[in-house]
Amino acid sequence: ISLGSSRFQLEDGSKHATVVGIPTGHLERLAAALRAARLEPISFVLAAPALHESVEQEGEASASIVVGATSLSLEVGKGDGIAALRCLDSVVEGEGSNRQINLAVLLRELRVTLAQLPAPLRASLRTLRVFGDGPMTEALVSSLPQPLLALGLHLERVLHVPLAKLGMGLSPAAKALPEVCLAAHYLAARPGRMEFLPPRVSAWQQFVSRYSSRGVAYAISFLVFGVLCVAGSFAYQQTQLSKLRKEWSGLSPRVRELETIQQDIKQYRAWFDDSVRHLNILKRLTEVFPEDGSVLTAKNVEIREGYLVTCTGTTKDAEVLYKTLDQLRATRGISEVTMDQLRGDASRQFSFNFHWGEKGQP
Repeated sequence: ISLGSSRFQLEDGSKHATVVGIPTGHLERLAAALRAARLEPISFVLAAPALHESVEQEGEASASIVVGATSLSLEVGKGDGIAALRCLDSVVEGEGSNRQINLAVLLRELRVTLAQLPAPLRASLRTLRVFGDGPMTEALVSSLPQPLLALGLHLERVLHVPLAKLGMGLSPAAKALPEVCLAAHYLAARPGRMEFLPPRVSAWQQFVSRYSSRGVAYAISFLVFGVLCVAGSFAYQQTQLSKLRKEWSGLSPRVRELETIQQDIKQYRAWFDDSVRHLNILKRLTEVFPEDGSVLTAKNVEIREGYLVTCTGTTKDAEVLYKTLDQLRATRGISEVTMDQLRGDASRQFSFNFHWGEKGQP
């Protein structure tokens, strides 16, 4: 929103200000339309304050009505300041040449505006000036004076722009119309009280403004923060890797020595078996053989590769031999018990094999 302000001071010393806002988009579209028509706008000001300023007396409190084609503008001013500024769209009724001013609505809006003024300003307000041309203005001027008396105001019709106040040689017949008054003010180098012309912004300024906004600044800040975090993470990782490499360089000789010892252990483990495997095998065989050695006798026990066992001997009772083999199969740690041979009559020779340890385990 493009803002304009006007300040004034009352007789009691109180200071006041009126702020007027116009959407910037409206102003930019208007300026773009003018430039598209190859016209360069030089000023955007309000017509009602310009007309009011042209005829007001120094320090005077007065009100002005500017009659337009479809609406009325109401202003209350004090000296060089604007105390109230309203656009009365609901006052004009009808369409085309049948438009007319609803006097009752106008008086109601006028009373509302006057009631909102500061008390000292309302007490000093005596004059209501009417600007405009055409049948609606003539009808308003003819019907308004009597109702204004009830509000303590007298009507003053303004037909021409005063020459002396503007300090320039206008024709005495110059009508007090908004376009005439605004042109006279511009030619007299008297800028309006409120200027709403959007400043011309170069492409570079638009780029800087777009990319220097708070949101973009936050986004860039977050991006920089993220890059710093990633860079910090990599730096920390490299520091840790460097530290670990240094520790490894100190440990690597001992690790290589331990690896050599481990390889020697794997190579010579079979020669240094502290589990007394052979004695355990003989113990298990002894436990399953009957105590009476005359019935079943083991003559030879052969242990190959540390876990393949072959037992040969003689027996007088084959049934005792089979029971011994069944006990051997039920013994934990022994598997794959097989009868190799059994021959002879009175004193039979036998041979059986088994695997020491679980099946598939060396």
